[in-house]
Amino acid sequence: MPNFDACLQFVWRPGFDDPNDGHHTTAGDPGGPTYGGVTQATWDAALASGLVHGTLAGATLETLADVLEATCWRPLCPQVPRGIDLMLFNGVMMTGAYRRIVQQCLGLVGGDVDGYIGPITLRKINAAHALTLIDALTGVHYAYLHGLLGLWPKFGTGWARRLVAAQAEAHRLAMAAPPGPPPPDTIRLSS
Repeated sequence: MPNFDACLQFVWRPGFDDPNDGHHTTAGDPGGPTYGGVTQATWDAALASGLVHGTLAGATLETLADVLEATCWRPLCPQVPRGIDLMLFNGVMMTGAYRRIVQQCLGLVGGDVDGYIGPITLRKINAAHALTLIDALTGVHYAYLHGLLGLWPKFGTGWARRLVAAQAEAHRLAMAAPPGPPPPDTIRLSS
């Protein structure tokens, strides 16, 4: 997972989920106690699964990274192109409903927007034009966050700053990535 470290460094920037902020609770944040982007609920699930031991407040940076890799990165990000991996990693860390946002951006509707990223959604992600999908994810995520009444006035400026930074970094990563194979439904014209 060569891009995990780059994506982790992005989300751990000062002003985002910087672990140097320590274990803290931000008044009004429904995520509750957080440390390096790991919420207490995520920590508790990792604890119950045996992934970690001890308390969130006492976690090392290595342990925080392991939890984020297991819960936000590994389930999905290694299977998608660079740039989109950052959008998914950052989005899942910011928003519990992010997987549904991804499906909506890909044109899925109704019962197909179930929050489960399986083979159908992955095929659509990998067939999409990366920069277009990055822009769509940014816009829809912004609209979703803006619609969180009562939270936007307090957190909106920081959320918007993080979304714009993620979009710019995701564009950079996508443009620097070596081209992958064409989608399976591409028609090749012979010369």
